[in-house]
Amino acid sequence: MLMEFMRKAIERGDRVVNELTNDLLLNETFSAAVEKALVTKGSLDRKIRNILNTMNVATKADIEDVHDEMRRIRRELRALRRQFDTAASEDGAANTDE
Repeated sequence: MLMEFMRKAIERGDRVVNELTNDLLLNETFSAAVEKALVTKGSLDRKIRNILNTMNVATKADIEDVHDEMRRIRRELRALRRQFDTAASEDGAANTDE
């Protein structure tokens, strides 16, 4: 009984949220405000990136690029270590056969 009540409450809540969302999306004033906010945010983001670049401050994207490069180098280093360990163990095995 409680589960049924919860299911119906959730369905009603979903319906209300969907109706509200649809009403807002169909409202030209709201849509225009959202569009203007997104354009303004994009412009502000570009200006901030330019300011940070001018001040020679790394952006989040710059830091993420460095992290990606470090991960790539770590993978390459692990592969080289495995190759070295394999070669060293093969060399050790060859020396014990002599």
